[in-house]
Amino acid sequence: MENMPAPTATPPTTKPALMGVLDLIKASWEMYQQKIWQLVAVQFVFYVINLLISLALAATAFANIGFFLFSATADYQVTDWFKGFSLVSGLIFVVLLLISLLIAAFQQSALIHLASQDDKQLGSILKKSFHRVPALFWATFLAGLLIMIGLFLFLIPGIILAVMLAFVSYVVVLEGVGGTQALSRSRALVKGRWFEVFWRGLAFMLIIGIPAGIVSSIIDGIVGDNHNTISNLLMALFITPFGLVYGYNLYRNLKSVSGTSS
Repeated sequence: MENMPAPTATPPTTKPALMGVLDLIKASWEMYQQKIWQLVAVQFVFYVINLLISLALAATAFANIGFFLFSATADYQVTDWFKGFSLVSGLIFVVLLLISLLIAAFQQSALIHLASQDDKQLGSILKKSFHRVPALFWATFLAGLLIMIGLFLFLIPGIILAVMLAFVSYVVVLEGVGGTQALSRSRALVKGRWFEVFWRGLAFMLIIGIPAGIVSSIIDGIVGDNHNTISNLLMALFITPFGLVYGYNLYRNLKSVSGTSS
């Protein structure tokens, strides 16, 4: 009987490692420096738009409350005219709120496009970003709803879902899918690496987010800004875009180690 070759043991397969936190921050900082003024310009434009919408929302709410208090005094009763006014102002409030959510989706789409492409022309970036707004709005609405339900159910499920669905926006904008497909795609990217992704998000908050917040608060204290206007502006213009670039690099790293392109 011929000698059969001894079976060779198959070496165990190991998952490719994700980039470390410091490497992610370094790569994100290099990318951020190259596009900082474009990112800041986009953030500033949307910051002003959101500020105006917020003022309009507040004015609508206060007008409704003020007129109700006036008409409900001892000498007046809530009249049909007020009910009509309340309905109209309520509809205006809902419309403005919907517009603000759509603009937030537009803003996020623009920042993701800017982070992921060499194109630095803001007009071109905004045009590309606009087409993904409906899909991004719907997918992030679904993700947010699931996370809220999870948070309501003893908090932990919400945290788990928040990490699993962390890349929904990047998937919608960069891969061209939406709805539940985007949720499934984000979940697939994170599958088997939940804690690694969670740790990289937490580490970013500890290393960048919290120190930036402390510095901004100190600046508010020095200039006597009790409404945190300066700190909110600094965070919106600089830290938020950097966080998005960091998230983009983590998303790109997850795609690379998973060996998928879509």
